Amino acid sequence: MSDDICVTLGPDKVTIKNIVLAERQKHDLPQAAPPSRYKEYVVLGSVVDTQNRPVEGAQVTLVDPETNFKAGSVTTDSKGGFIFSHVIASKYCLQARKGEMSSDPLEVSVTSADVAHADLVMMKVRK
Repeated sequence: MSDDICVTLGPDKVTIKNIVLAERQKHDLPQAAPPSRYKEYVVLGSVVDTQNRPVEGAQVTLVDPETNFKAGSVTTDSKGGFIFSHVIASKYCLQARKGEMSSDPLEVSVTSADVAHADLVMMKVRK
């Protein structure tokens, strides 16, 4: 028995695992993940500027707002994409930074859906 969530779109069967693999491939990210004894989820999305252009090289952090625990940090690819894998269910604060640019913090709830999607808009930080 498979743990994959299946969705049928027309004649094709799509699984959440296939969606994650497609997103990883689209953003040139590794396909394999180490095994875990806990249920893990994926948080993915993109970072753009105020002109809706992808921001490459932005540092995206995932922090538990209650404990301030930094669950992860990744750098966006050339398309502004990012992906956090092996995320346990919780509420997180997601934020992107690069140079003088930053996004507003965004609350992301990682719950029963295998994939949480979040897009961030960066703007120049006022001093």
